[in-house]
Amino acid sequence: MSTGISIHKEFSESIKILWDSLNTQGVTSPFLNSFVRESWFNIFGSDYDLMILNHSDQLLMPLKVKDKSGSWVGSQDLFDFNDLIFQEEIKQSLLVDLIFFSFQKCGINRLDFFSIIQDSPLHKKLIEACRTLNFNLEVTFEDVSPVIKLPKTWNDYLMSLTKKNRHEIRRKMRRLEEAGDINIETTNTENLRERISIFFALMIENKEKKKFLTSARKKFMSEIISDAIQNDYGDLNFLTLNGSYVAASFYFVQESKISVYNSGFDQSFSELSVGLLNHVLNIKKRIDTFAEVDFLRGGENYKFRLGCESKNLIKIEIRE
Repeated sequence: MSTGISIHKEFSESIKILWDSLNTQGVTSPFLNSFVRESWFNIFGSDYDLMILNHSDQLLMPLKVKDKSGSWVGSQDLFDFNDLIFQEEIKQSLLVDLIFFSFQKCGINRLDFFSIIQDSPLHKKLIEACRTLNFNLEVTFEDVSPVIKLPKTWNDYLMSLTKKNRHEIRRKMRRLEEAGDINIETTNTENLRERISIFFALMIENKEKKKFLTSARKKFMSEIISDAIQNDYGDLNFLTLNGSYVAASFYFVQESKISVYNSGFDQSFSELSVGLLNHVLNIKKRIDTFAEVDFLRGGENYKFRLGCESKNLIKIEIRE
């Protein structure tokens, strides 16, 4: 079963070139980019062994390994979606080979695959692979990932909301407009460093996000925000009121959707609902370009007031 499989223990140029050539899903999930994974491992991976399993230059399984347990390169607190690296579709025979190889040749007795979309092709193929190998597979619920399917126009979006939520958004928008001049500002390579600092300052206005935003996480987020803006797969937007930065959000930009990675707002403007309206105005700005807004991990109430529907994220544990 191991024919054609190699182990790569560093992010070499050759493996990154192969990774990016295979990663057709990069247009739908920047979490699968080689840069994002390498950045995480460089910052957080000192306690792990890196094993990027390559099957015949057709399928990659990037693992971090510790105490005989293998898992995705990345972490649940910073990665909202995971998958293998492949072109177009996962070949079942290659997946079976990789799982068998990881247990037989990598010193692993358990694989933990977190943040997989329930009923996704990977979920189904892992079930089938474990049946083939007679391995044990356990699935547990991890979190929800709310998504808005956008109609073609702003008015159609408003009409898709419940009457209560539609009325609430219109009322809050009027209050904000009455408070002064509002604007949405984007970030470019020239003001990138300054804007990232402002973004973090807005994030830590929230007590939970202040606790979350350690120096290591700041470094990781700074790197991926910078790379995303420099390479046109992300944007850092700011809502300004009378020239002051009152809210911000960083989101990935993909072929047909945007994925909101994190946001923050000035708590002193909370009566004007600037945090919520920052998302509303971004939807309004993007509605004629994108078909979907993915708010990623977390079931916060405001996401559903904006019209989100949930998809489930699951964790899959595999043992012999």
